[in-house]
Amino acid sequence: MNGWDLFTWFNSALLAGAAVVIFVLFLKDARGILSGKGREGDSGQGDAQAGADPDRS
Repeated sequence: MNGWDLFTWFNSALLAGAAVVIFVLFLKDARGILSGKGREGDSGQGDAQAGADPDRS
């Protein structure tokens, strides 16, 4: 096994580990959304009306 093979296996393992972490975080977020405890306030769109101009009084 040469150095490039080792480099490839290392990066593949790193990528697979990152994918598992992202999937676990997705499952945690999906559980909150499905149970009705979503984060509506994150985007700021929950407070604003559609088509409303924030600069108008």
